[in-house]
Amino acid sequence: MAHTRPGDPVLLLTPPPPDAQAAPAAVRAVTAAQQLTATSWTVARLGRTVRVQTAPGPPFAGPGSSNIATGLEPDPARCPLVITVVPVVPPARLAWTAHIPWSRLVAPCGLLAVITHTDSHAGWLIDPTSDLARAAGRHGLALHDRYVLIEGPLDTLVGPPAPSGRGTTARRVHSDLLLFSPVPASPQGRQ
Repeated sequence: MAHTRPGDPVLLLTPPPPDAQAAPAAVRAVTAAQQLTATSWTVARLGRTVRVQTAPGPPFAGPGSSNIATGLEPDPARCPLVITVVPVVPPARLAWTAHIPWSRLVAPCGLLAVITHTDSHAGWLIDPTSDLARAAGRHGLALHDRYVLIEGPLDTLVGPPAPSGRGTTARRVHSDLLLFSPVPASPQGRQ
């Protein structure tokens, strides 16, 4: 919380719930959104004003869906810190991030903190960093810093990728904290 001061608002933006087609085990598991919501007490103990909000699903999530930004109004003062968790397996679970109006949520000198992870599936690394950087970039934010927590021996990932067989599961390789900051607008008319 070094990027905020007591009294500052902090937005904990939870990902949209998994679609109705999700596997029963995925629905029963403790979701990233539940874990992020549980951290609100820690943020509040540090003297920050906490708001927990669920991001709407992507516009193509189902019949009758509308613009993803609907129901996600900007905080009038914008938040100096917005924190979210992005699950990446299956990869379609990060599609909602491309439509969030990040620059309307993050203060001009604020940060967007995205907690995510990279998995290995049948010899391929599933790393969402470039997709998340593009999504944030479309809305005025740039990757500022990245912290990586290695969760397994990297030497087990060597070898050619194999076709994924039925019933194979992804294996966690590392978790990431990606920090994005607003790109300052270039002054118009200056030479």
